[in-house]
Amino acid sequence: MIPIVEVSLENRLARLDEIAATEPGWYDGDGETPPAESVALAREILVTLFEAGVPTPGIFPGIDRPAVLVEWLTDSVHESWDVGSDGTVERYGYDANTKLSKYDVFVWTGVERPILV
Repeated sequence: MIPIVEVSLENRLARLDEIAATEPGWYDGDGETPPAESVALAREILVTLFEAGVPTPGIFPGIDRPAVLVEWLTDSVHESWDVGSDGTVERYGYDANTKLSKYDVFVWTGVERPILV
């Protein structure tokens, strides 16, 4: 299991720039380039959460759909936000200690926070 590592906002935004340049088929022939709208929304989310003191997430290109995936992972908790180009975020979470599983979809307004982290 890879622990959450505190990194700078600049590092995460640079990672987001790398993801924005991802070529189609990057994942063994699957995976698409995230839309500019997903990248812009993910940038807004990262800045807002960083300023609120939320632990810095991992950032990845989406595999199942063209999106940006933002993930928090600890030994017992996994929460991911699938940031879509339409302004929606699909949130998936699981806490192994409490066996709590969570799924919802929301439109980012700037007040949402990870539930399990």
